[in-house]
Amino acid sequence: MVSEKAGYWIQTSTGGKKQWLFKEVKLSSGEKYNAWIEYKNSRVSVTLAPAHLKKPKMPMIETHVDLSEVVLETMYTGFAGSMGRGVERHDIWSWSFENTAKTI
Repeated sequence: MVSEKAGYWIQTSTGGKKQWLFKEVKLSSGEKYNAWIEYKNSRVSVTLAPAHLKKPKMPMIETHVDLSEVVLETMYTGFAGSMGRGVERHDIWSWSFENTAKTI
């Protein structure tokens, strides 16, 4: 649906004016990154940052996705990934899932 180059936004100040600067990263560099994937009110946002930084205030991706037809009352969450014909190693060091939806 939406794709962007991997990176994160930082706010800089030049001459008293604040502006956003996008820092591109190479995920295959061996560095550790944190990713936040959030879904609320039919909007998904993806935020990325090097592991030593706190979560940026501006997401890398933000788009409308209606998951109401997909999300079930009972289901599993997890990860899947593919890089086509190339070979890369992707490690997930930790992750959490939080459901704040109200049950009926």
